[in-house]
Amino acid sequence: MIQFFTAKNLAAKALVPGNPWEFAPGDGAVEKWRKYPKAARRKRLLDPTTVWNVYSAVRGLNPTARISQENPPVGVSGLAVDYDMVSDIDTVMGFIRQLPEEQQPTYIEISLGKKIRLIWLFEREILIPSPAFYGELMEKFFDVLGIPTLLAGYDSASLKPTEMWTNGGVWYDVNPKPLSWEFCFGVVCDTSKKASLFENGEIPLPTIAAEVENRWPGRWKGDFVLDSLGVRFWDEKADNPTGCQVKGDGMLCFTGHVPFVKWAELLGRAWYDDQRVLSLGNSAHDIFFDGKFYWEKRAERWEDSARVDIILRLTGRGLSDKCPKGATQSDVERVLDHIQQVNRVQGAAPLINYPRGIVNYEGKRILNISDLNPVQPVPGPIGDPQKDFPLTWKFMNGFFARPELLPKEHFEAWLQRIYRMILEHKRYMGQAVFICGPRNNGKTLLCMRIVAPLLGGRVANPISFMTGETTFNSELFSSALLAVNDEDAPASEGERRRMMAKLKGLVANPSHAYHAKFKDSVQVEWQGRILVTLNDDPGSVGMLMEVEANTRDKQMFFASQPYDGVFPPQDILEAELAKELPYYAHWLLNHKPPAEVLSDDRMGVRSYFDPHILDLSHQQTFASNLGELLKVWIRVDAYWPDKTEWEGSPTDLLSCLQTCDLTTGIARDWTQAKTVRALTSLAKQDGSGVEFMGTDGRGFKIKK
Repeated sequence: MIQFFTAKNLAAKALVPGNPWEFAPGDGAVEKWRKYPKAARRKRLLDPTTVWNVYSAVRGLNPTARISQENPPVGVSGLAVDYDMVSDIDTVMGFIRQLPEEQQPTYIEISLGKKIRLIWLFEREILIPSPAFYGELMEKFFDVLGIPTLLAGYDSASLKPTEMWTNGGVWYDVNPKPLSWEFCFGVVCDTSKKASLFENGEIPLPTIAAEVENRWPGRWKGDFVLDSLGVRFWDEKADNPTGCQVKGDGMLCFTGHVPFVKWAELLGRAWYDDQRVLSLGNSAHDIFFDGKFYWEKRAERWEDSARVDIILRLTGRGLSDKCPKGATQSDVERVLDHIQQVNRVQGAAPLINYPRGIVNYEGKRILNISDLNPVQPVPGPIGDPQKDFPLTWKFMNGFFARPELLPKEHFEAWLQRIYRMILEHKRYMGQAVFICGPRNNGKTLLCMRIVAPLLGGRVANPISFMTGETTFNSELFSSALLAVNDEDAPASEGERRRMMAKLKGLVANPSHAYHAKFKDSVQVEWQGRILVTLNDDPGSVGMLMEVEANTRDKQMFFASQPYDGVFPPQDILEAELAKELPYYAHWLLNHKPPAEVLSDDRMGVRSYFDPHILDLSHQQTFASNLGELLKVWIRVDAYWPDKTEWEGSPTDLLSCLQTCDLTTGIARDWTQAKTVRALTSLAKQDGSGVEFMGTDGRGFKIKK
């Protein structure tokens, strides 16, 4: 039978294995001790000359010494539980028999104070890897057996490993069988799964598993993962298939003589230290520092974090933030230093035209935080569009007005170019596209459900930035598609001019200042696309850019027409388009646009202008208004009957208009600045009848 550890008194420093239930003090000795008051009994037990019996079920690291902070528990052979309860044995047995037979205590002991103490013996000793584990294990045993409520007067001191019990000298046999190893093993395994009892490993378990298999081939059966059970593979004599359990920092042992073995002991300090250095480096592989913020990858997105957040992340990966004895840095500090030295970048910004991660941009090491996720084309040969993506095919083929002018071909060549750019991380310039058409004919559908997913799923509205309402533009340059509709029309001519100037800049200039809130501005390259959807009424098309020599290659005007059919309900429509898009994407990539829609210039595709929309755009501008005013002046003014042209400055022209009887009223609304802008726009338009004179830009010629 298993043994406890005993001594003759509480002053004794040495313990010896023994069976306190076999203690025989002799006739009258128990009664003599019971006559002493409790304080007097304790005083006698602290006398080194006293001969009695005290005991503990717990073995220390030094088995001949009592449990203490310097001598922690490493094994336990049973449970001793005190109850502040005086009762006859029959009553106590009545409570005990309520337990299943296999869980009933081995003995009832009557203490010197005539109180009840229950003793459970284990079939074999349980090894204890740490004081914390002992505490959790006892709590689990007491909970499973219902010990605190089994009898009245439960004493919580029964949980303490340091407790030495004074033998009462009166013992009753209850159960001839100790708590079985199967039962104890279940409690131990349940306790061992509490993560806080063990340290996180400094080396990944797959690395440990590979080295174990390399050194002890075939000894471990099954998966080598956290909490898995197996044989003590390092002991060639061990054969118990549940003799130990995998933990993050070593092996928890249920057999043998050592309760816990660290990986450094099993695999050697040199190997362990080498792997530990590699592990420290790997723990920082996805964290970067730009001099102010840390950047880490979360769910395929780069997000900025403060130092305190990174420390939490690193400790969560098993690194210690405590400085070991004799060292100058904790593991966390070493990794932070590694990040600041090795993973240092000169900026973090979304570079949509570059691969993700670290890129060399204009000689600087930049972390590309772009998270575009374009629709991936299905592999294989091109199929039948009417079978693979019938809804998309019908929609695209019926969307554009005046198909004889090849608007669809121009648009899909434009779309193909930007889609290929996003997929292959290229840098292709492309026009801003304006689509005008009747209400509810699918303009927004085309933009948001076809173009946007192909270009990575991100869409931003640039109006606030274009009109000068804000200088922050991080969401703009994180997106490959900037979408505007006529609801965003500028409220004034001043806003319109600012918007058009920014729009031209976005199309023509690849380099931009990326400015996120609370962060420094970073120069980035952005060659995305702008798509503006408008109704085709005169008010809406006022958002169109002027078409002249300097802007013609930077934009396209498309007219759309009513949808030939009935759209299914929105949820069904969107789901069907999403299902078809990979097939349309594959077709688009492999499609060969007609030669007449392509160009050899920087845009790659010829600018398309629907004639009706182009005419409407001319009618909405100040230049168009001035052109109409000039026609009236030419028709009625006395200067013109025998003249074919007029030359002069904007001021000269205003003077003429304001002295002509039929134009004087209207001309009063024109300022010199408005006249200059309008004349300049007309001079840039082919066939307008207005031309520049000289090189200073102040003189103009008007042809009758």
